[in-house]
Amino acid sequence: MKNILLILCLSLPLMACEKVGNAVFEKAIGEIPESSEAQNIKAQQLFSALVEKNEIKVYQLVELDVHELLNNNPQVLPEIFEMMPDHVIEPKEVVYRAKTVDLKVGKIFSVTYYYDYPEKPIRFTVVFKGHDGGAKILGLFVTSDQIKPVNESK
Repeated sequence: MKNILLILCLSLPLMACEKVGNAVFEKAIGEIPESSEAQNIKAQQLFSALVEKNEIKVYQLVELDVHELLNNNPQVLPEIFEMMPDHVIEPKEVVYRAKTVDLKVGKIFSVTYYYDYPEKPIRFTVVFKGHDGGAKILGLFVTSDQIKPVNESK
């Protein structure tokens, strides 16, 4: 009984320290908000433009810094177009959100949407300017996973 009491006495301060540490950490970084409706709409428009391989629409939806980046790397957009499926679906879920501060551009908010295509799931990350829910797109990233069907042996 004394051992159990000793363990409890030793562990309670540790648990209290952990709770205080977590509270301080959450206060320091702030809560990561959900993506705004404007951000979700703009991201869906950009995803649709990429699926449609509509370069003009892509340029209309992103900020001038992205224009410059795409113009300096002309192979990037065709490579992204090649990765995209042939039709648009709604994203299944948001799988990642992050508030960060970039040394060049300041506050940014990243959202990764997961599109559940049967043969090629897509993760589509959009980087927005600021932490306030604004829809200015500063960057995008597309990853696709090839799923190979499992052949069942008899």
